[in-house]
Amino acid sequence: MSATKKQLLVCLGICFVGFATSILVVTCFVMSSLQKLLSDISIANYAALYTIG
Repeated sequence: MSATKKQLLVCLGICFVGFATSILVVTCFVMSSLQKLLSDISIANYAALYTIG
């Protein structure tokens, strides 16, 4: 009984670590995409201001 309980805890721990890792990877990917998007927007704004000015 205790062995299966330990196996269950180990499985839950591995699942939790995998879940947290995937969330971290997705967060990093979204952040880098947002940063690229913001830099593109700022470059476009500078270009528009330069064209107007």
